[in-house]
Amino acid sequence: MELMEAKQLVVRSVPPARIEYVWLEQAVGRILAADQFADGGDLPAQARSRLDGFALISADSVGATKERPRFLQLRNELLAAGDEHIFAIQAGECARVLTGARLPTNADAVVAEENTFCQSASIGLTRGFMPGEGVAPAGSDIQQGRLVLPKGAILTPTRLALLAALGCAIIPIFTKPRVAFLATGNELKELGRCDQGAAEIVCNNRHLLAWSAALQGAQAIHLGIARDDPDEIATKLASTDADWIVSTGGVGRGARDYTLNAWKKLGVEILFEEINLSPGHRTAFGKLDGRLLLGFSGGTWGAQAAFELLLAPALRAFQGCPWVAPPSVPAVLESPVKNREGFHKVIRGTLKRGSSRVFFRPMQKTSHSLFESIGQSLCYAVLTPDHLECAAGTGVEACFHDLPLCAFPLFAVESDAKGCSNA
Repeated sequence: MELMEAKQLVVRSVPPARIEYVWLEQAVGRILAADQFADGGDLPAQARSRLDGFALISADSVGATKERPRFLQLRNELLAAGDEHIFAIQAGECARVLTGARLPTNADAVVAEENTFCQSASIGLTRGFMPGEGVAPAGSDIQQGRLVLPKGAILTPTRLALLAALGCAIIPIFTKPRVAFLATGNELKELGRCDQGAAEIVCNNRHLLAWSAALQGAQAIHLGIARDDPDEIATKLASTDADWIVSTGGVGRGARDYTLNAWKKLGVEILFEEINLSPGHRTAFGKLDGRLLLGFSGGTWGAQAAFELLLAPALRAFQGCPWVAPPSVPAVLESPVKNREGFHKVIRGTLKRGSSRVFFRPMQKTSHSLFESIGQSLCYAVLTPDHLECAAGTGVEACFHDLPLCAFPLFAVESDAKGCSNA
C-alpha cells in the first residue's frame, strides 16, 4: 500500500477520543478536552501595584520638576501583597506599597522609590505621573469569561500554571491510549540477562517503541518476547485488551515469519501487509474487536521509521491532539542522497546551523561506530517516490523523533517543504 494512503487509513481508524478528569498536578503533557474560561472573575480582582514604591494620587504630582519638586506626606502604614486591611490616603499624602499590593483608597498611581527622594517624613517628586502608572488594573491579567486555553491545547508547564492561577484543580483531558508491545524472535533476550549466547541479541526494539509511545502520551504495556511460533505469538497478542497491539519482527515472508499467521488465527481483519517505505517495507495493519494492530519489522530503524510515520500520528489523534504531523524545521541537504524507485525513503541525520540556513547531514556508513552515529541522530527526512536523487542543497523537512508531546507547541508554525517533502 502507498505510504500516505496507509497513514490516512491508520489515523482514520482511531476511535473517538475519550475524556477523563485528573488533578492539575497529573496533567503535564496531556491534551485538554474542553475549552477553559476564566469563570472565577477578573485577575487581578482589584488594581495592584506593579512595583515596590509609593502609592499616590496622580493629581498631586502635576507640575513637579527637578527645579520645583512636589512633596507628599508619607504615611506610616505599609501595604504588601495579601494585606486585607486597606486604608485611604488623602490629597497630599502617599503610602509605601510593595509589588502585588492592593492600592490605598483614592490612590491611582505608583512611583518607584528610585524616582523619588526623601525629606524628613515626606517624599519629593521631580516629575508628574499619569493615572495608572505603576499599576496593574483589575482584569489586566485575564477578564471574567475570557477563553484561557482551547480544547486540544497541549498542557505544557506554562499553560498549567495559567490554569492554576485561575484556581483550577481538576480538568478534563483526553485519555491516554493503551499500547501493548510484543517482540518476536528466537534470538531475542530480555534486558538484564547475563547468559548471553553467541546467537542472542538484546530485545531493544520493543523498549524503543514503548519509550517512543510514552513520549507521545501513551501508556505502554510490555507483553514480553514470543518465540517464532504462531500459536505462542497469538497467545501473547490475545493476552491484552489494550487499544493498540504492536509487535516487532516476523512480518516478512520468510520461513520463520509467523506474525501474520498469528493474526489470522486470531481473526484479525488485515488491512495491509506492506507499504512503500524504506526501511519499514514490511509493516502490517489490522483490526480485531475494536483494537488496532500494527506489525513492524524486526530492524530497528525500519520499526522506528514506521512508528514515526504511522503510529505516532495515530496516538496523537487518539488524544485529540491538533498536531498529526511531526515537529519539523526546513533544512537543506548537506550531501546528495538516492532513493529506491517507487518508495518513500526515511533517512537518519543530524542538523547543522549555517549562517543563513539549517543543513541536514544524512547519516552515512562510515568507519565510525553505528551506535555512536545513531546516538547523534535526532532527526530524519523523508524522500518521496518522485525524488530518486536529491542533490546537495535540496530543501527537505527535518523531522524530530524523541521529542515529548509537551514540546510540540514550540513548532506551532508549520513550514512549507519544497522539493523532497515530509511524508
